[in-house]
Amino acid sequence: MSWFTGILLRKEISFQILCKPLLGKGEILFQDKKVILFAGSIPGKNLFFGNIPPHLTWAVSGIGVKTLSDGITFLEKPDWLSLITQQQLPEDGHYAMVIIDKEKIIFKTDHLGLRDIYIVEMEDKIIFSTKLEHIALFYDLILDDERIGSLWFAPNRISNHALYKNVTRLVCGKSAEIDLHATKITFQDKDWIPVFIERKEAATEFAERLTQLMDIKNKNVLLGLSGGMDSRLLLSFLLSGTNKNWSAHSSGIGDIDSTLPAQIAKKLNFPHKLIDSDFGFESGDIDKMERFSFLTSVNHPISSFFNLKITRLLEQENKVLIDGGFGEIWRREYFNRILWKGRDGLLSCNSEAISASIIHNRGEIFNDYYSKLFRRNLISEISELLVRLPKPNTIGLENWVDLFAIKTRLVNYYSPEQSRLDETVINFMPFAQFSLMKKLFEIPLPLRKNAKLFRKIISQNAPNLTKFPLVKNGHTYPFKTSTLFARLLTRLLKNKNSSVSSPVFFPALKEYILDIMMSAEVKNDTLYDYNKLTLFIKKTYENKDTLACQSLEWWLSFHMNRIYIQKLTKSRGQI
Repeated sequence: MSWFTGILLRKEISFQILCKPLLGKGEILFQDKKVILFAGSIPGKNLFFGNIPPHLTWAVSGIGVKTLSDGITFLEKPDWLSLITQQQLPEDGHYAMVIIDKEKIIFKTDHLGLRDIYIVEMEDKIIFSTKLEHIALFYDLILDDERIGSLWFAPNRISNHALYKNVTRLVCGKSAEIDLHATKITFQDKDWIPVFIERKEAATEFAERLTQLMDIKNKNVLLGLSGGMDSRLLLSFLLSGTNKNWSAHSSGIGDIDSTLPAQIAKKLNFPHKLIDSDFGFESGDIDKMERFSFLTSVNHPISSFFNLKITRLLEQENKVLIDGGFGEIWRREYFNRILWKGRDGLLSCNSEAISASIIHNRGEIFNDYYSKLFRRNLISEISELLVRLPKPNTIGLENWVDLFAIKTRLVNYYSPEQSRLDETVINFMPFAQFSLMKKLFEIPLPLRKNAKLFRKIISQNAPNLTKFPLVKNGHTYPFKTSTLFARLLTRLLKNKNSSVSSPVFFPALKEYILDIMMSAEVKNDTLYDYNKLTLFIKKTYENKDTLACQSLEWWLSFHMNRIYIQKLTKSRGQI
């Protein structure tokens, strides 16, 4: 990712010695006796920095959006400079900002939480960075038991706090200011709550704004096209728009989710590239997988690392990658289990009942004590969130569930992936822009449900797209099929015996997994249930049991994250 990292001294220490771990990783943007600021990655693309005389230095990691009369453009250095001078922030985009002057250091983050800043206070210094890897170069990262509960037992983390002890995470518009004289930090929350007043014209305004967001001036756009509804909607805007500087790509290994887009492209005559995502296992992949698990905060089963290798190919395209990420929020697709299984608990704001309705067990890898502790901590995280959000019965249960998704999934599932992608490509998610999100709850609920609004817009923008089926869970269904029926149909057809992993995954990693399992570190780790882990390995390699494969893979994702942290800590002693 593009990044910035800085150190504020509380005691007299030599920067020359202290900053050795950062040497060669970027350039020094600012340095005086107390503060040093490094930055690096893709200058002129998603890293911007400068000075405002006489005593102000600034840096922005990420992208900001500027609205034009007929589209949008990404902010360049003069645009950021103008906004900082006026003490303003762009409404759309994903970014983290630092400003240093003679008196203070100021930190700002984007409204929805797609990029973040981490701060650690130590006795002799304060470390701040957009990159957790750099925090680990100066401070021991220890997983916080209070945050593991939702990481493991919910579809995504609930709290927007850092996953590690004594690390402060700035995200979702949260800002901070450090007084350079007192070296004291003050934090300011900006917990956005939308307007829940439905308006008929809001649907038209949504389509108009999305038309602008899809027309990116002076950039070549590459659409990530699957067989699903969300990328189909984005495609309809590209087909009906005046900007022709775009193409599409799909990735897969001959599955319908990749071959159908290729058929659509051929039929409708637009440029499309089909990328074979069956990369296989390569030398050095284990180290990269450990880092992947860390960068993505254990949000993915570790075998998904192989599919996401396509980003290294997309980097060569030098285009803006657009995808349908978070499009489900506009179709009322998130956390329906709360409505089905936890409606009474939601009405009474019962965090235990809500927790029970979203349990998403990745595997029984922990011993009984920690398993119970983490489940209790999940309930506590939901209780904390209930205090922050409006009462469900005041805004409607379905609206509350969607707000729950915005406040938890966008900031904890999509944010780490956004940061990871920013390392190699310029990625933009139209559906996750603040100007658009503000309109979500103004769109009448009946239009949002069952993708009614999306189908209507696609039919208006590009009627030919309605002739092609949609894909869900590897199966096709007619375009006009209701969302509920499509969900039931594809679940019925889904192969229950299919593994979550690539066929080459477990054989390729067998030696690595067995070595880890035989280590004293894992055998003596009081966090794990070692007997269950050995049983998962036996059932995986002898019986190819689906549940065992899934549990083993998620454990590997979790443990690889811990291994990578250990390597980062160990590297400090080698510098």
